[in-house]
Amino acid sequence: MQFAETGLKYATYLFLLYVLTGIKKGGDMRLFIPYITALFLIAHLTVSRKFSVLHAAPFYALAGYIGISYVLVLFSFAPKISLAGLSREVLPGMFLYAAVHFQSDAEEKVKGLLLLFVVALLLVVGGGYFTYGMRYMTQGLGEYLHPDVPFLKFYLYFNVFAMKVNFLLPFAVACSTIVRTKAARFVIWVVIAVSAGAIVLSLSRGGWVSLLAIFFFFSVYLSRGRLKWSQAIAMISLSLFVSFILVWMAFPTVRQRVMNTAEEAGTVHGRTEIWQHYISAVKEKPLTGWGYGDRIGWNGAPLILDRSSEDTVPEQFRIGTHNTILFVLYHQGIIGLAFYAIFMIVGFVQLVKVLLQNKGSADSLLAFTLLTGFLGVYVLHSAIETLPFTFPCILFGILSGMQQRTMRGRVAVCQR
Repeated sequence: MQFAETGLKYATYLFLLYVLTGIKKGGDMRLFIPYITALFLIAHLTVSRKFSVLHAAPFYALAGYIGISYVLVLFSFAPKISLAGLSREVLPGMFLYAAVHFQSDAEEKVKGLLLLFVVALLLVVGGGYFTYGMRYMTQGLGEYLHPDVPFLKFYLYFNVFAMKVNFLLPFAVACSTIVRTKAARFVIWVVIAVSAGAIVLSLSRGGWVSLLAIFFFFSVYLSRGRLKWSQAIAMISLSLFVSFILVWMAFPTVRQRVMNTAEEAGTVHGRTEIWQHYISAVKEKPLTGWGYGDRIGWNGAPLILDRSSEDTVPEQFRIGTHNTILFVLYHQGIIGLAFYAIFMIVGFVQLVKVLLQNKGSADSLLAFTLLTGFLGVYVLHSAIETLPFTFPCILFGILSGMQQRTMRGRVAVCQR
């Protein structure tokens, strides 16, 4: 039993690091690690006979979405590509959900998980600053801050970089409350501050909005009971104003990016044209979509995006839908979107429920962290980018583990 539990722990950690950082070093390992994790899951379930993961509503909503996704392969323009895409992106989401559940169903396990998120944040942000510094020294340029480290096969587009950092930031805040020493707490807050700076220098406007939302949510949450609502809002506004003035004066690239925002706002930096392009494709096949997989593109008709088709499809239409809902709708139609929405709604409702039930408890901050990650990152960023399916699976997997821990605590109290 110990071997299965330890194996599941470290397989989950490795799986999370690949997902959260986007590092591709390791070749086929990153493709196999979800299925290695699944094997340890099966071993753990077989030995422990603990099926607590089946007790949470989001699990069944997730299973429903994955089930319908495979049914919709029958209607795909390219079934082999859809099967490969689902096996690489969607099915691993269920493995990660279950694995994270078992790594958050005890308080000590949650601490290890939060520390892992901080390590992932350090890797992502460190890669960004390393690339930024190297580019500045070799080219004298310092535009978008994002990682591009060839020897690690580590590259993130600046918007994706900002999204990943924003996703990890709330967990770093939660981690700062569970470390025992002031020195460790200070280090984590330095990491948080440096990470916030990285988002600013990434020049991702979606990242800026998400960062502001996270800052606002946590400021209100952490000040409750200490300040009146009006005082909290005043302090937040003053902090944001001072930060804006300092950044405006210190970084010309940020200043130029802000000044360009007004003229690009009408098209959301060219995204409206992309959205219209894919909406026209949805109208041709609204119920079942054209098939899962980012290699299934559209150019007046469905086609497989490869080297031979690159010259026939305009560049802006080869990089995806730039909207998570539209991505699901184009690839899986109204049917797929309905099941996807059920998963998101069930998860969100459970998040709010857990937050309200744990007011004043030790789990209150973690529940708030998950809700902030969902609203401040997943909801906001999904409007302008296609977000990984694994992200909500991580959030709802931790939520599921929390619910199981709470349930055990209540049973123990009743048995006394």
